[in-house]
Amino acid sequence: EGEQTASREPIEPVLLPAGLLSSGASAQPSETGARYDYHLRAVHFVPGEVARVTDYQRIRAQDAERVRELSTFSLGFDPTYERIYVNRLRVFDAQGRLVQEGERSSFYVLDPKSDIPTLAKELNV
Repeated sequence: EGEQTASREPIEPVLLPAGLLSSGASAQPSETGARYDYHLRAVHFVPGEVARVTDYQRIRAQDAERVRELSTFSLGFDPTYERIYVNRLRVFDAQGRLVQEGERSSFYVLDPKSDIPTLAKELNV
């Protein structure tokens, strides 16, 4: 297990424009067993202020194997100029009922697997 403190300080999320996710459009079923309904990036940039980026994703696992594959993932960042924070992680069943929420105590930071020395890190979620 790696360190956990690097991802503990909250960062205010950049909000998406109202109504953006209410279009009702959904990706078609995938032959790979998983699909992205969306992957959006909201950016806050004002000269002289700290820039912030928030990613929004909805991924649907269509079978038990894909649920296992998607149960953990890594988010890369460079701590020399970036901070990282998971504002919310929720898992729903096929009927839309909340079954699990991400627990920050289980997130940890590791050095990425690489043959090249780097300052980059990965938040394991």
